[in-house]
Amino acid sequence: MASIVVSQEAMDYINGKKMRRPNLILYRDVSGIVMSYTTRRLKFEPKVKLVEKEPNELFVVKDNSYGFPIWVERGLLPSLARCNTVFITLKKGFRKSLELRLGPELAGSP
Repeated sequence: MASIVVSQEAMDYINGKKMRRPNLILYRDVSGIVMSYTTRRLKFEPKVKLVEKEPNELFVVKDNSYGFPIWVERGLLPSLARCNTVFITLKKGFRKSLELRLGPELAGSP
């Protein structure tokens, strides 16, 4: 399993949400759906979500070192195992949210 790193900006965002028991959840999201007459292709992209309640049995706790649990979807474990680092940071824009970047993406970024 990769080491999970949460940026200080993301921690400030989580602490500013005023949640009693925040949980970070790493999960897959269906995106890039391509429809054709013969095939339907689904592409799963890892996402990160901030919730107040604990997720169900499809998720496992992998990191609790930031003072709040980080739950990982079981289906993501094989792909995250191939990464050195999972970096959670703050995505700024029209709406602030949390962003997930994997080790190979970080190596290719400027």
